[in-house]
Amino acid sequence: MSNLEAINFGLSELLLFVLVIFSLFVAASGENATPGGIFAVLSYIFEFAEGIYALPLIFQQTVRINEISQRLSQPSAACEFRKPQMEQ
Repeated sequence: MSNLEAINFGLSELLLFVLVIFSLFVAASGENATPGGIFAVLSYIFEFAEGIYALPLIFQQTVRINEISQRLSQPSAACEFRKPQMEQ
């Protein structure tokens, strides 16, 4: 599970980094770019990023819940009730 978690966090960090750089470039390259406008764009992107940081954790919890529910739905040989055999 740790490899999957590392991949999820790494991909989300990389995508957010690209998003921040791209949005900064687009906001600053406009003809009417002002410091307040650039700040507003970056603050919205950072708010979006805070929500994105939670996605790998939500995915991890969903996978764990699915695994646990599959284990609970399968009958286990160790948990089956066995009648004691009577000696003859």
